[in-house]
Amino acid sequence: MVYVSFAMQYLFQFDMLKYYMKSNISLLAVVVVMLFSLPFHEFAHAYVANFLGDSTAKDRGRLTLNPFRHLNLLGVLSIFLFGFGWANPVPINIYNFKYPKRYMAYVAVAGPVSNIVLAIFAVLFTRVFGVFFLSIKNPVMLDFFRYFFRFFITINVGLFVFNLIPIPPLDGSRVFMYFLPDRLYLLVTRYEIFGTFFIMFLLYKGYLYKTIVNVTLAILGVLGNLWFLF
Repeated sequence: MVYVSFAMQYLFQFDMLKYYMKSNISLLAVVVVMLFSLPFHEFAHAYVANFLGDSTAKDRGRLTLNPFRHLNLLGVLSIFLFGFGWANPVPINIYNFKYPKRYMAYVAVAGPVSNIVLAIFAVLFTRVFGVFFLSIKNPVMLDFFRYFFRFFITINVGLFVFNLIPIPPLDGSRVFMYFLPDRLYLLVTRYEIFGTFFIMFLLYKGYLYKTIVNVTLAILGVLGNLWFLF
């Protein structure tokens, strides 16, 4: 499952973003990012699961980059209305794995890793083609490319950090749960729905915000050394 609450909250701290969000250009950038980053995250889950022996996602048509196979309409609307959203989780049958707990952790990590890979790729893309973008005479188009890549990189780094939080049902919890005894593992899995409400509570109270911001800024700082356009 993909949550984008933090990344949206973080981006809205920029005055530039508040300005651009009023334009059709920025709306297009948001739509493109959401139609690519979220489906790619879920595709990564499905791909690794299938590679490790569970074809459940593939059998249900989820081993695809087609966004309409992954996006949840209510989750997408919630992103734009409230800054908190989700995609449909990829179905996984851990009993198809040779090593259920270990392989489930691998599948879970694949989602956040896919987002940091996208962010790095976008940074390298601006590095390679940055001169071309800066040669654009149309200021509106240049601003669009600048904003688009700023949003794309930030949202993917934010997704990477946020989804690694070890609270069910976030992906990071699967790694944490790998170290739990089997009985406790099954218990946490059974009641992980309550983790969603706990995450929402922590976000509402702002308890997670500072930590996630600091980690995200640290990663963006490293990537910024290669960031050509900004």
